Amino acid sequence: MKWLFMVFISLASLVSSISAKELLPFETEGMEISTSGIHSVRVDDRLIFFEIPVDLPTQAGRALEVISKGEKHDDWLKRKGEYQKSCFAMGWNFYPLGIPLLGIDAQFSISAKLYVKATPAQRNLPGIYDRDRGDFSKPDELFENLKRTTHFPGRSTPIEELIINNRKWYRHLSNSALYPDALRESFTTGLASDRYLEITIDYYPAPYPASRYPTYPTEDQMPNWMRKTHKYKEQVINSMRITRQEGSNEPDLYEVEAANQQ
Repeated sequence: MKWLFMVFISLASLVSSISAKELLPFETEGMEISTSGIHSVRVDDRLIFFEIPVDLPTQAGRALEVISKGEKHDDWLKRKGEYQKSCFAMGWNFYPLGIPLLGIDAQFSISAKLYVKATPAQRNLPGIYDRDRGDFSKPDELFENLKRTTHFPGRSTPIEELIINNRKWYRHLSNSALYPDALRESFTTGLASDRYLEITIDYYPAPYPASRYPTYPTEDQMPNWMRKTHKYKEQVINSMRITRQEGSNEPDLYEVEAANQQ
């Protein structure tokens, strides 16, 4: 469960930093979320809108702005060697009989991260782990990159294309090698030639599949907590909307006309 635990550590770290009103690396001031409804975060020249369900998360936070270009971003790479930054995160803890003191029975989280591809010069810096290749402003090249970096036979499903609010996304499921009942669902879309946004949804413990191949359980296979989180997931994912700065004429190959939605 180490990788799932790290998701919640990252969530707690984001909320803790935001609550303290600290300036986050290559971000402006952030905030903890304590109300349901539509919220937004600025990522470079985009606004990303998402919804917090009425059943409020145990923890939730967002950055007001994520800056991944220019000197601040370069300094961050030199100091930290990281190519990703949290945009928002929310998580729910579920307890036996609904009583927190009895310990956590299940966990569910939704988080969004911006991934930035290292430049040729940055790849030589200590600590840079560069896994990404291709021009991510082109859907077919992002698709090929995701196949190379996220698809592992027996532990992840084939990548499928979805249209959400007139925008093209790629989705797949994956299991941890050591903990197959830890299920991750990922939605990815490109934002520029060297960056993409990924929404990750983590469930633990999900019903153990009959084989090692990850599957999304049917409603009759879901425990009660997972039935609730399925509704939360649908609410958040169906609310995801990305807009560009007013006056931007830069082509966006992920935008799909409403008439062309499948």
